[in-house]
Amino acid sequence: MIWNFWAKKYHGLRVQKYSLGPTREKVKHLITEICDGRDRCLLDIGCGIGELLCELEDIHHLRRFGMDFSPNMIQISLAKNSEVTHYVMDVHDLDKIERQFDLITCTHSLPYYSNQQKCIKMMQEILEKDGRAIIAFAMVNSWFDKLALQFVKLTTGPAIYLKDEDFKEMIHGLFKIESQEIIRLKPYMPTIMVYDLRKVDK
Repeated sequence: MIWNFWAKKYHGLRVQKYSLGPTREKVKHLITEICDGRDRCLLDIGCGIGELLCELEDIHHLRRFGMDFSPNMIQISLAKNSEVTHYVMDVHDLDKIERQFDLITCTHSLPYYSNQQKCIKMMQEILEKDGRAIIAFAMVNSWFDKLALQFVKLTTGPAIYLKDEDFKEMIHGLFKIESQEIIRLKPYMPTIMVYDLRKVDK
């Protein structure tokens, strides 16, 4: 499994500075505003080595949960987030978690899900009424994005990168977009979009 291989090296990757780190910073800002000091439960899907979970530690009244299918990633996350409940499971089994959450975060892992539509629907279903999902990922909005992400695939394995319009079609009827923002600190980085979504209750 490629993610077990990357687990011990993940923190030192160059993309931490220009991609992963800035994304976490934006996500934390959004979560701080959403929580506003109230009791909340958050599930970080594809939590990896637990960097975001660790950075959310100082948000008061936020109970944190993490999920990843890589045992090696979870092992490292547990070492730094011992008070966080962790699930070692594939995102396609998300419906097996028998509880609801106020918040879901999913950063940089959506392109690696083989059935993205199913995963988005399951995220919506395990959210409480009026719950929020913050989803961030690299997308192919230009020819340059396509070229840059071809190189990313060489180190991560198979991925399905979406366009903005594709993602909006995917979440139609499930989520309402509260905000979206592009993160690009360097011109050679592909487009990274951060979506703040609110559950649409039927």
